[in-house]
Amino acid sequence: AIDASDSGPQVTALFDFDGTLISGYSALVFLQDAMLKREAGTEELAAIVAALTKFGRGKISFSSLMDVHAQQLAGQPESEYTQHAEQLFRRKIARLIYPEARQLINAHRAKGHTIAIISSATRYQVEPAARELEIDHVYTTGLAIEDGVFTGEVIKPTCFGPGKVTAAKQLTRKRKGKLSSSFFYTDSIDDIELLKAVGNPVALNPNKKLNIAAR
Repeated sequence: AIDASDSGPQVTALFDFDGTLISGYSALVFLQDAMLKREAGTEELAAIVAALTKFGRGKISFSSLMDVHAQQLAGQPESEYTQHAEQLFRRKIARLIYPEARQLINAHRAKGHTIAIISSATRYQVEPAARELEIDHVYTTGLAIEDGVFTGEVIKPTCFGPGKVTAAKQLTRKRKGKLSSSFFYTDSIDDIELLKAVGNPVALNPNKKLNIAAR
């Protein structure tokens, strides 16, 4: 399908991050690291685990989950967290990148396509991988910063569900392209709106619900 597509930067290849470009979820890597280093208190970790569990069961929205995450970072210098995220990528996340994902990216690059990561995760989780994969366009959920310190707030709307569609439209407009000629790769049913919006939707490592929808 990539070989048969038009060449040029007006064609966008959009990739989800967690479960799509990497095996597993970067948020869990960050959480496990905090637990091992005891960087977060017992109550903080309990709140994060509870929020992840509720989100997984569909009892809270993604925005609510991100609110909990942002609150745990309140008061922490962004520069320190950025450095920590880079180190964590090198130690644990880099090896989770699927070799097949690299092949897909290289195939799109050979056609001159615009390649982007559109993820509900934060840039601290995604940008190190984007640099490793030489991907310049990254759309993520933002965390508010004031005087170089996390405020504990999430920048709304988040890059989730319709927020991903909005990000995709922004990029295709910049590249003078159309969603109808775009590719989008994801593993999750949460991205069904963007999958329906593009001309070339691909269920990559699909979860059970997405596998059913794709078939």
